[in-house]
Amino acid sequence: MNDKESGLKFNISGLETSYCLNSQVPDLEKRIKDAIPTHLSYSCRFWAEHLQELSESDVKDDILLQLRPFLQDRVLYWFEVLSLTGEFDIASVFLRIAARWIGVSNR
Repeated sequence: MNDKESGLKFNISGLETSYCLNSQVPDLEKRIKDAIPTHLSYSCRFWAEHLQELSESDVKDDILLQLRPFLQDRVLYWFEVLSLTGEFDIASVFLRIAARWIGVSNR
């Protein structure tokens, strides 16, 4: 898998329909294992916690340059991974962390 294939993307697990609950997909665990590498799962689960650990003096333009496109273009793909891995409940907290961090960086 190259970096582009192992990143966030639309329908990452190749589901045939989005009209089923995750619990109704018989091979979901295999699909998740095949489609979501460990590093991507970790990134989706912990990126905002790492961001939160940065102080105001740590605010860097390069982080902001990566955060904004993520929130604009890939946040739905992140939601999908969180849903598939049973971690969706952290999404709102992480978005608040990101918004707070962006607010600090814009001062």
